[in-house]
Amino acid sequence: IRNLLNQKARQHGVPLVTDRSMVDIAARLSEKFADRSEQRLPASAAARIEDYLVLSGPATDMPAKLQAIGTGQHFQKAVANFAARLEALEDLGLNPRRFHFSASFGRDLEYYTGLVFQIEAEHRNTPLIIAGGGRYDDLLKDLGAQHRVPAAGFMIHGERLQAVLA
Repeated sequence: IRNLLNQKARQHGVPLVTDRSMVDIAARLSEKFADRSEQRLPASAAARIEDYLVLSGPATDMPAKLQAIGTGQHFQKAVANFAARLEALEDLGLNPRRFHFSASFGRDLEYYTGLVFQIEAEHRNTPLIIAGGGRYDDLLKDLGAQHRVPAAGFMIHGERLQAVLA
């Protein structure tokens, strides 16, 4: 089927994006359609999501604000894990009171599964992103691995870091 669809796509001048076949593209569109066909959230759930997305400020202020938003067992466990992560950063000699939390921050890539971060530094009176990354525990399984592989990664813009340190 894949070869037939690829052949038909070429015959009709439909360019393929990288190495994705028409089957891959159709499957992804089907997933997106299924998402759009889901039942709407109740207004109260949508309001809680909105309350969450406006949270922004010092990371150490967030556990209390997060606890006020969600009551579910999984949400409260996530809040406790976040608070523990802040304590661990403090124990390492870092100062999480200086870290900025923004609930609306996220990476554009769908493979992230947990904490994502960005490191900025002032350069010529402007914040400059010098590093970023996060957790992507499902990435290797999504690419065909037999099991879920816990993973974290980051990227440093060397030229930006050098500019800040210069």
